[in-house]
Amino acid sequence: MYMYKAFLEIGVLMVKFSGDYFKDEANEGLLNIARSMNMDEKFAITTVILDLNDVTSMTLANTDRARVYYWEREIFATFDHPEKDAAAHLQAIKYFNVLPENRALKERYLARLLKVHSGMIGVPVIDNHFNDLADLLQSLDLLELLPLLADGWREI
Repeated sequence: MYMYKAFLEIGVLMVKFSGDYFKDEANEGLLNIARSMNMDEKFAITTVILDLNDVTSMTLANTDRARVYYWEREIFATFDHPEKDAAAHLQAIKYFNVLPENRALKERYLARLLKVHSGMIGVPVIDNHFNDLADLLQSLDLLELLPLLADGWREI
């Protein structure tokens, strides 16, 4: 399961995952969120934070190249705009994540990233890993967001 919160005025999209992570929840979540936004909202996003701290189980399912190519095609189509460069925007987005708390899940997630992102060409690799959301927000000088995360999350 995932839920998200967007702080469009500062370009931040946060996606929080919990429970099972059996498929391709991050990419599916990002695609569904993008599809729910209007074009201005999509192009306002400059930073994506994936919080996997509450994930309780994970597999390596859906980490093949076909899935990667499908996702790239769909996300580019979602950002297609006659006056804006979708590829440039998607490549400029900074990605960060909060790793699962459990060591075995953390290792499996990093293995997923290595496997999935080795085939991706249009979207940057998520390579900024943190163990704690507060540490991540502090590193981005966004600690003021922490109290705003208590409620107001959206589900799709």
